[in-house]
Amino acid sequence: MLTQGSAFLTLCLAAVALGVYLLLRRAHPGRVAYLLPDPVTGVTREHLHATLPVDGRRPLASTRYGPHAEIARLLTQLQESYDQTLAALCAALDVRDRETEGHSRRVAELACAIAREMELPEEEVTHLYRGGLLHDVGKIGIPDAVLHKPGPLTDEEWELMRQHPLLGAHILQGIDFLARAVEVVLFHQERYDGRGYPYGLRGAEIPLLARIFAVADAYDAMTSHRPYRPAMSHEEAVAEILRNSGTQFDPEVVRIFLRVVERFQTSPRVPSSNGSVPAPSSSPKGVAPGMPHHC
Repeated sequence: MLTQGSAFLTLCLAAVALGVYLLLRRAHPGRVAYLLPDPVTGVTREHLHATLPVDGRRPLASTRYGPHAEIARLLTQLQESYDQTLAALCAALDVRDRETEGHSRRVAELACAIAREMELPEEEVTHLYRGGLLHDVGKIGIPDAVLHKPGPLTDEEWELMRQHPLLGAHILQGIDFLARAVEVVLFHQERYDGRGYPYGLRGAEIPLLARIFAVADAYDAMTSHRPYRPAMSHEEAVAEILRNSGTQFDPEVVRIFLRVVERFQTSPRVPSSNGSVPAPSSSPKGVAPGMPHHC
């Protein structure tokens, strides 16, 4: 099952990349190789032409314009197609576990709002969002009998469940544009005091994106109803996060979360329909209850 999940994601991304490559070739025959980097030097022929004199004349700076607008548009489509592929994979995971449907998108959006409040660069926010969508992808490798168990897990079952961050990182390894997103997948169950898993990291040893995501994930988990326990109220969940600040959670992230989550509670929800990273807004998206099973 793990190998099938990894192969499925890789095949989807490769198909998207091939499609946009063919679009580029059709739109501008001969220019694709001109714009792609040399596999050895990493330098594009465009860069060489823009920086080296041609017959003693000035560099061809004009190559940065004209057809590049179309190239940029198609590359933007590639980026959007990648994100739509991730959203489709996230939806497929929801089909396997209806109890957690929508959880990954909600938590990813809340985590992005916290990151923006912390003034992280948008590139980091993008990595966080993608990691949020995929944070539970490793549960592909967890048996249904454990994943869907309606009651408490045994010690042996907990050992299996604690493998899902490692399984998720294994599934995504080698996909370059998800390299930073894997930090969220691999480390989102670590604790600030070092008592988390899979590696028992503590404090700043845990990547910041994972520390941000952990708070958002816990809030969404606690405000969810499940067959084995009722949902907490917003106030109860916030109080629990405050109680665990400095032990389970990064205190600075908790401080920012408290500002952000109140706006989420009072703002209407406008879900992202295409899998792209939610845009910054003065009216953040709302959070509906939901959580991963046995989070």
